[in-house]
Amino acid sequence: MFKNLDPSLRKAMYVVLAAFLCLVGATFYTIRLTYQQYEPVMDKDYYEIGLNYEKTIRDQKELMSAGYRLDLNWGANADILPKENLILQVSLLQNESKVPSEEVKLILERNATVSKTLRLVLNEKETGVFSAKLPDLDPGTWNTRVIAKIENRYFEKQGQIIVR
Repeated sequence: MFKNLDPSLRKAMYVVLAAFLCLVGATFYTIRLTYQQYEPVMDKDYYEIGLNYEKTIRDQKELMSAGYRLDLNWGANADILPKENLILQVSLLQNESKVPSEEVKLILERNATVSKTLRLVLNEKETGVFSAKLPDLDPGTWNTRVIAKIENRYFEKQGQIIVR
């Protein structure tokens, strides 16, 4: 291929050609991995949440100033949770008294992935007390979001749990 070139220049051209072929091969390998492990956008309502960001912040502040709060009870040892038979109990309080909610949802997410995201609607056991039995969770750190719908406004509490 490079027979008319000086031997030292010929070796350099082969090195350049080999590097180019490695680059093309790595590019196709990366594209293949991307399609095999595709994950969609982190949250289905991502753009809607962004559009309603100011309203959500305002609603959160108004509800907090009205005395609303969410208490979560993960069980006996709330620091490190078991990966199975986990029951969450949520109390919605306004000025220390339990109040009803139109709906209470729990969203459990892992960092940087949506493949393990869980969305559950909690059942109302009594006025202002909601609970759900969670499916078996993978060990590790989970981000939690509990969202209560109060008079067409959303009140949210975020946190983290560790499952062993």
